[in-house]
Amino acid sequence: MKNQSPLVSARDSVLSTTACLLGTSQLVSFKPHLDNFQKMLGNQYYVVFQAVPKKKSGLQRVKVDTELPNSELLAPDNVWVPAAGAK
Repeated sequence: MKNQSPLVSARDSVLSTTACLLGTSQLVSFKPHLDNFQKMLGNQYYVVFQAVPKKKSGLQRVKVDTELPNSELLAPDNVWVPAAGAK
C-alpha cells in the first residue's frame, strides 16, 4: 500500500511485534499483589495529632506506636508542619 501513512505503518509494526512477543506462555497474575494491596487498604486508620509549629516550616519527626502484640505499623518518620502563623 503506497498511500499508507508512515504513522499507521509504524503503529501496525509495533502492534504486530507486541503480539509476537506475548506468545503463548501463561499470563502473569496480578491477583496476589492486588489482594495484598486490598488487605493493606482495608486496615488503614486515619491518625490526627497536634503538631507544634516552629518559626520556620519544615519536617518534624513523629513516632507512631501500638500496644497490640504481633502487629506492624507503616507510618512516616516525619511530617510537614507549616510555620507558626502560616495559613
